[in-house]
Amino acid sequence: MDELKTNSSASRRKFVKRAAAGTALLSLPARSVWANGTVNSIVASGHGSDWASGERIMLRSHGYWKNNIPDSDKVTFSSVFGFDALSDSGNSIKLPTYLGGFEAPKLHHFLKSEGDSGVLIAGVTDDTDVFVKRTSKLDRLGNPKNKFDLSGPDNVNCHIVSMYLNAKYHGMHGVHYPVLASFGSLQNYVDYLSELYSSNAGKLGIELAAIIDQCQNGCIASEVTV
Repeated sequence: MDELKTNSSASRRKFVKRAAAGTALLSLPARSVWANGTVNSIVASGHGSDWASGERIMLRSHGYWKNNIPDSDKVTFSSVFGFDALSDSGNSIKLPTYLGGFEAPKLHHFLKSEGDSGVLIAGVTDDTDVFVKRTSKLDRLGNPKNKFDLSGPDNVNCHIVSMYLNAKYHGMHGVHYPVLASFGSLQNYVDYLSELYSSNAGKLGIELAAIIDQCQNGCIASEVTV
């Protein structure tokens, strides 16, 4: 009898753990992560099975946010996500300045860098693996203004910033993305995205791009495919 009780408790703990993970994954939303069977746990437990109340999700892409990011969000990537963004080669992005030290790239810089096109950042030297090219422009000290590729593996950097802004501005900017009702807070959502980024940044970039693409004109969460 005791053995049966112990096994039952262990099974329950595993079930709850799977259900919690499933709620987070479903709330992204992305069908590709359902393959592990956690969606069944969500439905059975009644947690997170209808996080969007059946309403259509509306997301904005980096193309929108790069022109409409609030000034209050022009902060560093690391101050939001807790770590430095990665370059295409998987290294932490470091931007050495002409005056010494490093410039910390901000969210709006990442939104402007997609497809390896490069974004203009004044005061930063070409001594970095994200250097793209010099421009004909000079800064106030006469140094060349350079462009840098901040896209990261599979453009993950602009997409993770976009999803952060979509979650933060649910109900504004034409966004309908009530994901924080599942996560409890914006910080919890950021922590979750950060964990996925640390595990496989390129995979996250591909999945977020697919999610945003399918939900720019409205989508049902359960119908999104990646």
